Parts: sequence; C-alpha cells; structure tokens
Amino acid sequence: MNDLLKVPLVHVLILAALSLAKTLPKAPLISTPLETVDALVEDVAKFVCVVESYPEPEITWTRNSIPIRLFDTRYSIQRNGQLLTILSVEDSDDGVYCCTADNGVGAAAQSCGALQVKMRPKITRPPINVEIIEGLKAVLPCTTMGNPKPSVSWIKGEMVVKENARIAVLDSGNLRIHNVQREDAGQYRCVARNSLGTAYSKPAMVVVEVFARILKAPESQNITFGSVVTLRCTATGLPVPTVTWLENGKAVSAGSIAESVKDRVVDSRLQVYVTRPGLFTCLATNKHSKTFGAAKAAATISVSAAACSNGKLYKGDAGYCSTYRGEVCNAILAKNALVFFNSSYADPEETQELLVHTAWTELKMVSSFCQPAAESLLCNYIFQECNPSGAGPAPKPVCRENCLAVKDLYCFKEWLSMEENSQKGIYKPGLMLLALPECNRLPSLHQDPSACTHIPFFDFKKENITRTCYSGNGQFYQGWANVTASGIPCQKWSDQAPHLHRRTPQVFPELSDAENYCRNPGGENERPWCYTKDPSVTWEYCSVSPCGDALSSLGTRRPNGETPGLPPPPFSPTYSMTVIISIISSFALVMILGIATLVCCRRRKQWKTKKRESETPTLTTLPSELLLDRLHPNPMYQRMPLLLNPKLLSLEYPRNNIEYVRDIGEGAFGRVFQAR
Repeated sequence: MNDLLKVPLVHVLILAALSLAKTLPKAPLISTPLETVDALVEDVAKFVCVVESYPEPEITWTRNSIPIRLFDTRYSIQRNGQLLTILSVEDSDDGVYCCTADNGVGAAAQSCGALQVKMRPKITRPPINVEIIEGLKAVLPCTTMGNPKPSVSWIKGEMVVKENARIAVLDSGNLRIHNVQREDAGQYRCVARNSLGTAYSKPAMVVVEVFARILKAPESQNITFGSVVTLRCTATGLPVPTVTWLENGKAVSAGSIAESVKDRVVDSRLQVYVTRPGLFTCLATNKHSKTFGAAKAAATISVSAAACSNGKLYKGDAGYCSTYRGEVCNAILAKNALVFFNSSYADPEETQELLVHTAWTELKMVSSFCQPAAESLLCNYIFQECNPSGAGPAPKPVCRENCLAVKDLYCFKEWLSMEENSQKGIYKPGLMLLALPECNRLPSLHQDPSACTHIPFFDFKKENITRTCYSGNGQFYQGWANVTASGIPCQKWSDQAPHLHRRTPQVFPELSDAENYCRNPGGENERPWCYTKDPSVTWEYCSVSPCGDALSSLGTRRPNGETPGLPPPPFSPTYSMTVIISIISSFALVMILGIATLVCCRRRKQWKTKKRESETPTLTTLPSELLLDRLHPNPMYQRMPLLLNPKLLSLEYPRNNIEYVRDIGEGAFGRVFQAR
C-alpha cells in the first residue's frame, strides 16, 4: 500500500488517457500502402492492405474501378479483407487494384497498386511456306505477344537475316523482301525475345520460281542443200523448263534432239537434214504454282546455191531443184519450197509455168466443189517437191491418197470426162501436154510419207472439230452418231458390204477411226451422212443438229458419183405424204367403227328394255289374280348388307306376309299400294 502511494500521479493519468484512447472510435488508416506487383502468367500474385481503425472496417477491392466479387473463384480474400490473392495470373489481369476501408467513422481510406503481368515471348502467327516468282515481293508473317514486348529477328538456315535495301523486318515482326532473287530461297524462322525468354517459330520454306528464259539462242545459218545442221538452244528457269523445237510454226517432224540438264540449265540440240529453207524456233516453257512461263528464240536456215549458179541447186541430169518463183501457184506452194524442174524442157521454169497457167484457166470451168482441189493437185503435180539422192535430184510424186480424193470425190465427173476424151483422142489445148496420173500407182502417204509430195489442201483441220453438233456442212464433225435419221444402222466406212464405195479412211483423214459414225468426207454433202446396212437404202443423212441453229428439215441427196436410180430414202417428200395419208385414213376408219359400235350397243339396250316392259304384268286386277311367280326375282331379297345395323332387322316385314288391299295411285318412286 505504501508502494502504491509512491507511484507518481502523472503516470496514473497517462495510463488512464491511453486506455481511454483505445476505446474511442477511430477512422480507418491504411498503414501499408499497395505497391506495384510483377507476376508471370499462371503464377500467384498478392496485394496486402493493412488497416488501423476502430471499430473494424469493411474492406472492398476493385480492379480498374470494377468491384471484385467474393464469389469469384479466381480471387481469394482473407484476413478480414486485408489480403487479396490472384490464384493464377492471366495476361488479362494486368491493371490497377485498389482496396477501400470504411468503418463509418470519418472518411474511407483507399490505397491502389498496379499489377504488371509479365509474359514470356509467344509466337501467335508463325510464318508459312511461300512460292513466289522472281522479281515480286514476298512477306513472311510473324505475330508475337509477351510482356515486355518481345523483339523479333529472323534467321535463314543458321544465319541471321540482315536488313538491307531489299529486306526489312517490320514493326509487326513480319519479314518483307522486295524484288525476290534466287538466293532468297531457303528455310526461314522468326525469333521472339524479351527479358523472360526466347521463342522460335517452325521453319517455313521460301521457294523462288523463275520464268523460263533463253540463255543461248540458236543461230541463223546459210548452208548447202542436203547438209546436216545442228541448232543449239540453252534455257534456264525454276522449275527447269521443257524445250520444244518448231519448224515454221509446227512441231519438228524430222530430226534428232539431244538434251542435257546441269545446274538447272537445259541444253537442247536439234540436228536437221536440210532440204529446204525454214524458220526454226526454240520454245522453253515451265509451269509455276499460279501461271506458266515461256520464252522463245528463232533462227533462219537458208539454202545456198552451192552446186550451181543462177539459183539452180543440186543439179542433175534429169533436172534440178530450185525455189518456185512463179505467180500462178504462189498461194498454193509452200514459201521458199524447193521444187523440181525437168531438164527435158528447153526452159524448164518458163515451160512448166506456162503449162500450169493454161490448165489453170481451163479449171475455171469446173464446179466450185472441184476447182480448189484440182488447182492444188495441179500445182503440186507440175511443181513436185524435190527429192535429192546420191544419183541426183528427183521429183517426189503426189501422194496416192491426195490423188484419189480428187479423182473419186472432188472431181468425179470432171475426171471421168477427161478420161473419156483421152480415150477418144479429144484434148483441150491446156491439157494436151498433161497426162492424168494413175493414182493407184503413186506411193502411199501411210506407207512412206517421205516418198511423196503431200498436198496441204487435204489436211484435216483439227481446230474445227465438233462432236455434239456440226458446223457448216459438217466436214469436221467427229461425233458418235451411227444411226440414220430413219433409224437404220450405219455401215462401217472401211467395209464394202452391203454397199461398195470409194470413200475409205485411207483417202480421207476425217474418216480415220470413224468406225460406222456419221461423217461428211470432203464436205461433199450438206451435212453428216453414212452408208446404211440396209441393202435397199444406199445412204441417208443422220439426225445430227447444226451448232447454234434449229434442227434443219430432213432430206436426202445423192452423193456425187453414186449410181443414179436408187430407191427414194424413207424421208423423201413422197414417202412422207404417203405415211401421213395412211395415218389419217387409219384414224378415220377407227373413228367410224367406234361410232357404229356405240350405236349398235345403244339400240340393243333399248330393245331389251322394251321387251322387259312388255312382259311385266300390270297390277290392275284383284289380289287373287296377281301372279307372284311372274314377278322379277329380287337377288338381294333377305340378304343382309354388310353395313346394315342388326337392330333394324326387327322392323323388316317379310314380303310373303304382306296382303294386297288396293292400288292407291302413282307416287314419287312409282306405283303405291295399300297392304296389311
């Protein structure tokens, strides 16, 4: 007690003041402010908000001013709200987090801090394979994400891609290459880096395609007739191009071609045995992903006068070869073609030109169908292609098939007339020096094409081929119709039964592989036709529609040169009229018979009705005189219909139990009687 009295009064007052202060209300005060927190994706992030107040405050959290709900499972709020935990950080969690403490005393306290989500670099859009043509622009994509923002670089193979005037890495990370060159081809990868790591993309291939181009063109040459010349052409490109040789615009028909490929360069050499001038073209082509590349170079081969002067090349005893310099056949003979001039004439070139000029004038009198074929045969018959040999130049006769085409088709009548006049000793002035060729003795084009002179007039123009319809007169129709308009099957063109003919596949190119399909060889008729398998009908048109026009009316016409007097085809006007009259007559006869049958049936029915009425007894007598056995039987009497209700049977009165009383009169349904 004495010790207690010794305690200073000041100390007692201080202790009392402190105890009283703890029990007084106090506004919230955040003693530990929130700070900026760095966190990786999928890591845990924590914010601590230490509050001093009395009574205990209510603490709420917000993210970017949006309240964080207690039931949000991505967050955990503990220690009376003073600890906020983000359980698994996502890249979208970055922002400003604030805690607010309020206990109703004074102003609420608030503190804010930021969350910076750190992310290792990630490539969201990697580069892809690219096929690009040389000289164009290529762009390889590379889209990245990360925090801090990653820097992007590129590697080609194992080397880092260096930027220059053509190559640049854009801010987006894409790699842009202007004016792509062959050396730009290869394997590319993009690399994304930041302070947290490095990411590599999958490799992407850049394929540079190069249009075909000629590196070394063939050279024009002037050589001796009959010499062998070698033309060389080198080309390059990616892919490696294909080299094709053309002679005067057409694929080379004769000659040997040797090719070699080294370092993506193709070296093609053409060896030709020269018998005439020509333009030889080297065509290099290659196929790209979206287009084609082509390049060409040409060289002219001219024939020099090595054996003789004055343009007479390779002269022999029988004649010499030279280019045609006349006017009459200039449009028919090939340009700069070497033809044979017969030395038996005093002036071969002038004599042969005069001969063809005179005959040409007389050909103006023949039909328009015969004239162009005859003119082509005449020029190639007088000026035959030169055929050099060891014994000297010799003419190459006209091909057998071309001669037969003129003789048996184009000029059938005119040829017969000339043969008859020749046998009778009658000659026209222009043809007196011409001997008609014996076609069957000429060399065949199919056996040895180099042994005869082929006439281009008879070539089959494949670009004009039609298959589902015909154009013009149908000469180039190559469809599969093999039945005539009247339904008769066609005879094979290669067969001679049941009808003999001269239109064979050996003579006419359009009949090649024709089987028994409808054709118009030589264009002699109006539209496609064929020989029939019916011995009584030689030929008929086929029901093939013209291209772009309505189906033309059917008709028949005898081909040139066929034997006259054949029976009319089924679709002649006379035959059609006969069929129409027969059909109308048959229809009228059927109508008359039908009407007569109906009249007879009606008369017979009326007669039966009258007879039945005459036999039925009248009911004008007394009941004792009524003959019930003469009444017509009722087949349905006492038969119960399937749909009759059985309850109605009790209401039915048997007919035999009814007694007749008297006749009342006529009712709506006939006579009415009183009965009991």
